[in-house]
Amino acid sequence: MIKRTIKVILQKRTFIFGTFTQLSIVVFLLTISPLKTYAQVIDLGTAIDFVLFSPDAAVTNTGNSTIVGNIGTNSASAVNGYGTTTSNTHTGTIEQGISNAAATQCKADVESARDQIFAAAETVTRVTGPLGSETLGAGVYKITVAANVAGTLTLNGNASAVFIFQIYGAFTTSASSSVVLSGGAVASNVYWASKGAISMGGSSTMVGTLIADPGSNSIAAGSTLDGRMLSTGGAINTDGSTVNAPGSSAALPIDLLSFSSHCDASGIILEWSTATESNNDYFTIDRSLDGLEWETVGVVAGAGNSSSQLYYDLKDETPSIGESYYRIKQTDFDGRFTYGDVIRPKKCEDITDYNLSIFPNPTRGAFKLLFNGDQDKVNSVDIFNSQGMNIYSSTRFLSDFDLSSYASGFYVMRVQINSEVINLKLVLNN
Repeated sequence: MIKRTIKVILQKRTFIFGTFTQLSIVVFLLTISPLKTYAQVIDLGTAIDFVLFSPDAAVTNTGNSTIVGNIGTNSASAVNGYGTTTSNTHTGTIEQGISNAAATQCKADVESARDQIFAAAETVTRVTGPLGSETLGAGVYKITVAANVAGTLTLNGNASAVFIFQIYGAFTTSASSSVVLSGGAVASNVYWASKGAISMGGSSTMVGTLIADPGSNSIAAGSTLDGRMLSTGGAINTDGSTVNAPGSSAALPIDLLSFSSHCDASGIILEWSTATESNNDYFTIDRSLDGLEWETVGVVAGAGNSSSQLYYDLKDETPSIGESYYRIKQTDFDGRFTYGDVIRPKKCEDITDYNLSIFPNPTRGAFKLLFNGDQDKVNSVDIFNSQGMNIYSSTRFLSDFDLSSYASGFYVMRVQINSEVINLKLVLNN
């Protein structure tokens, strides 16, 4: 699935001035503030090793699922249907039985985790349950009714950001919905606890630890969970599902560096790059007008296995009138898939003649300067490091660059077009 190492928003700043000083570069680069975390990580105890657990009921599978992590029940009910066929695999142990020590301890630790989640002081209170087609920052969200994810819900934060959802009712995800991470946020710091059953609709994507208190849990066919499905009371069923313990290698076959877009005369160009690939079959680009209903724009073959930085692009030659959303989906050779971040390009008619962007950004060294205007109007292209030193200079437009011999860090590209100077921020991560 998709691993995000660095995700930054490219901002275009235009300045009219004569001299670009060292001080102005430093001030420009220091306008980045850290994201808040708001809450502490929940202590899962031994439950951290389980991806499916029920204290008093059966845990069953009825389709060809792929499960990475331990499965258990602290009851006389059975754990069955996992790893019984070639296309149905389970990596981990099965702990079951009233007297099973690991299952007994896991039951206590799941109850403790539930208590911690509901005891966290809320930072946001919502009195309605629909979630989706929105971006939420780190925090503790108290939802006073049953909740549902529809469309694409983005959780944005750095690697230390914690997201806690206290749901006072049942919790569901609609078919083909998705919860995705951006900004470096990690699935192991996302927690959902509901006062009722939890169910994931078909072909949906979810992240984090989910605890039904109490209630039965189910994951429908084609769905993917990067996290855990736990219960304080109630059965659990998977059906042709994929469940990976957060951070497991099976969940991270793609290291996605960037996903962006720009306009040209004939449509919208979607571009992305990967640092590494493992078991990667193909990418799918989807488009939506409202973030809820999606249609496929096109499919691009992946590299399979690669340790080099690779670049991909796809043109949407018939973009929708007005604003629209795009998302990237990555599918493995074994059929498992996950969704990347959702982007919302500017309308092409709103783009000025001086539309400039860097791709990919961040980069490991090689990148392109994209420009849809008259290249003959470009007077110069310069690149400055964070100390204000000019490390590259050209008196004409160039599209291909390589800074792989320079140190990782922030850089500024200055492009002069007639009397205008446009500054673009570049992140080098080699």
